[in-house]
Amino acid sequence: MSSPTELTGDSLALEDVQQLMERAVRAYSQLLDEGPAGPILHNGHRITATDAVRAASALLSAVNLEVFELALWQSWGGYAPNDHHTGGSNA
Repeated sequence: MSSPTELTGDSLALEDVQQLMERAVRAYSQLLDEGPAGPILHNGHRITATDAVRAASALLSAVNLEVFELALWQSWGGYAPNDHHTGGSNA
């Protein structure tokens, strides 16, 4: 896998993206287990709404979850994105 300073969309193989996604998702989940972790993205991020929806859809599909199940989990007191929403939209 490439070093983080060398990462661009052109230089990442699917396997690199899969490894990075798994590490990032598990790391953020661990932070949430330890207490409030803050927003998943820093201010000034360059992720668009389309980027976010594509990634979220792929993650849900990879673990065989439907959007309904995500909404149900959030309604039962699971972490909801608005818990740490910074108010900015980068769509």
